[in-house]
Amino acid sequence: MKAISALLVTGSMIVLLSGCTAYKHNKSGDAAAQTGDMRSAVYHYERALANKEKYGRDTEFLTKLAVARSRVAYDDARRLRTEGRYEPALDKLRESMRQDPNYAEPKTLLPIVLKEASRWRYTQAVAAADNGDLIAARDHLTRAMQHDMTDESVAYAMASLTPETLRPETPGLAVYRKGLSQSAEHRWAQAEETQLKAIAANGGLLPARAALHDARAQLTEAHRLQRDGQALIDQLTMGPAIKALNQSLAIWPYNTQASGLLSKAKAQQSLADEQFVKATQAAGKAQWDDAIALADSGLAIDQSHPALGELRSALPRRAAADHTHRGDSHLAKDELDKAHQAYTRALTYRDTYREARLGMTYVYTQWAEQHEQAGRLGAALLSYAKGQSYTRSKPLDNGVVRMRAAIRDQLGVGLAVSADERQRGAIAPRQLSGALLGTLQSKRSRGLSIQGQGMPYELRLSIRTADIDTRLSNTARRTHHYTTQELRHNDEYDRIANRLRHEQSTLSRYESQLSSIRCRGHRDGSACDCFSGSHYSSLQNQVKRQSRTVDRLRHELSRTPHQIKVTLHHDWDYTVETYTKTGQLNVATQLIDTTTGNPIKTFTHQASFTQSDDRTLNANPSVGVRHDDLSLRSDDFVSGAMTDELASAAGPWAVNALVDHRLAQINASIDVFEEAGKTAEALEARVEAAVLLGIVDPKGSLQTIDKLTQSHTR
Repeated sequence: MKAISALLVTGSMIVLLSGCTAYKHNKSGDAAAQTGDMRSAVYHYERALANKEKYGRDTEFLTKLAVARSRVAYDDARRLRTEGRYEPALDKLRESMRQDPNYAEPKTLLPIVLKEASRWRYTQAVAAADNGDLIAARDHLTRAMQHDMTDESVAYAMASLTPETLRPETPGLAVYRKGLSQSAEHRWAQAEETQLKAIAANGGLLPARAALHDARAQLTEAHRLQRDGQALIDQLTMGPAIKALNQSLAIWPYNTQASGLLSKAKAQQSLADEQFVKATQAAGKAQWDDAIALADSGLAIDQSHPALGELRSALPRRAAADHTHRGDSHLAKDELDKAHQAYTRALTYRDTYREARLGMTYVYTQWAEQHEQAGRLGAALLSYAKGQSYTRSKPLDNGVVRMRAAIRDQLGVGLAVSADERQRGAIAPRQLSGALLGTLQSKRSRGLSIQGQGMPYELRLSIRTADIDTRLSNTARRTHHYTTQELRHNDEYDRIANRLRHEQSTLSRYESQLSSIRCRGHRDGSACDCFSGSHYSSLQNQVKRQSRTVDRLRHELSRTPHQIKVTLHHDWDYTVETYTKTGQLNVATQLIDTTTGNPIKTFTHQASFTQSDDRTLNANPSVGVRHDDLSLRSDDFVSGAMTDELASAAGPWAVNALVDHRLAQINASIDVFEEAGKTAEALEARVEAAVLLGIVDPKGSLQTIDKLTQSHTR
């Protein structure tokens, strides 16, 4: 029952609130209507109706709402009209009249908007006809007649859509029919002019407008294809040009410009056909240069000529095959020069022709073997390398390697090493010469012979300085800070124990006072079991609190240590000595020509060594100052390091100096050969210089030999 009562109360409250809201909206609507703000009035009236159904049966209220809606619809109609939206404006006017039949303004405006809507539809129909869409034009005219049946232009335009029903004397009709005949004959330019005359005589003749659109569309497409044909002629592609121009003339056969372009394209194609026939005849006679020139000439006239394109792409291969066959014939007769000429000719037509490259490789291999047997190692090397440029093969690769080694052996570049034994010091001269010989051994693979004695060139060493010394270079006094921990009596323990004794004394006093209290109700003043009395209760509470304090202090004292660790800070003084080991090696080097005993080049080489280390005096590992002894390299190590350093510098220097000397000698001989006109001997010397250069500059040597190989023919 309580729930039902609560529900009824809630429902009553909702009804009361809803009624109050509806009343407020109704009053707000009346106020807005009085000020002329009908749109706000409609809003408030509709809100009032939504909150109170009774308004739906209130005639006066419904009349106010209809009047307000009518005014709003009329205002919307006026706005839509100014925007040129006549048909939505008509819908709003009819809505205004339906809401308030007594409202005069929409009745006055309706006939005006109907005529405007009809005229707007008429303009749309004309635009559709101008675009060639008579179906859309008919739809627009039908809507226009629905708006205004009295518009004669609309009715006339509708009738024009069925021209066969028009009277013969209708303006422009005869001209329109003449234009149709011209369109049927594809005379689009004349048809365009005729339909323009028909439209000028009768603008409402919509089929004439559609026919004009069709004629112009055909002319546009014909002109586009004509322009495409012209562009293709300019690009020297006559086949596609002829196709485009034929399409243009199929649309408009009376286009004289397209006809002229078509004749030009066909004439060019005929010229290309003639060049094709001549090129084919030249190829049949193995006149390959003439055939290629004729094919190129034809393609310069018509690049789209299919037969010429196929012939031109095949001619180089056919020419290369023909000359390769000739080269094979000469090769079979051991006519190497003629075979070389034939293969060269074949490769000018097609550089990648495999058979010709194989033949060229065989020719150069034969020449290389002939040069090798004759002892002309440089020419043999170039021939083997030239053969490699056509086809890599194992015999050619082996020939190049073999010729390089033979030329190096023939040059006889050898070097001996000696040292002046009179100079004595921290490093023995024999030790230095041994290190230098070890460094030079790496050059053997490049053609340099290294021996102790008996070589045409000698590297002589003279030690100027060879010292190794160890000295105290620095002394530093330092202090090490460290800490220790010791057990000391804990003052906090004494503080807690003293406080505990004090609190225990206080507790004993409270307990003594509690036990001495007597009950006043007994005459003899003796103790009793009565616990009444405020003083007794207060004292009893004090005893309890004090007991808790004592218990807490006992617990705290049990957790407090008698002794604690205390950190102490200390200093330890010690000394660090720095020792430095140094080495100096200064050597004078001379490259000697043992044949003449004259020095070729002189130079001075230096090597050095430096190492430092520390040792600790007054060390104490227990406090963190560790023992640190000296760890310096031995004298043997230092002397070995300096000799290796000097050898790594003096060895390449000696090799470079020796190669420079030999290259100068060879270059001088090249000049002599060239002055004497001995071209073959000069070429041999250039190859020898390139091979010798490989000892110190392999990349430069390879580039030089490649350059000589490119210009080498045999």
